[in-house]
Amino acid sequence: MPGLGYYSALLVLAEIGDVSPFPTARRLSSYAGLVPSTYASGGVVRHGAITKRGSRFLPWTLVKAAMHAVGRPGPLQEFYRRLLVGKGAREARVAVARKLSKAVSGCSGRGGHTG
Repeated sequence: MPGLGYYSALLVLAEIGDVSPFPTARRLSSYAGLVPSTYASGGVVRHGAITKRGSRFLPWTLVKAAMHAVGRPGPLQEFYRRLLVGKGAREARVAVARKLSKAVSGCSGRGGHTG
């Protein structure tokens, strides 16, 4: 997996363990705290900062892996550059980290759009 080295992979494995409790990539991303918080009231929905739930090491590792992955040519770098223009570097890195969590979960398209 791009950006994920040996020790990072061990950390992800230690934090997640078995991925079977996460039926979708979105559930794993939510567990990792890489999804935006949602506030809804009176028919108005607002999205805020990432939730930061679950382990504090898992999102840190995935964001660091995302930073390494976008340094190499490929689809993740193209995705990052597209988001960089409109969203900024911070949100673009988190979006790439969500994509990496989808790859970690082994889900193929389940759970809707995660990135």
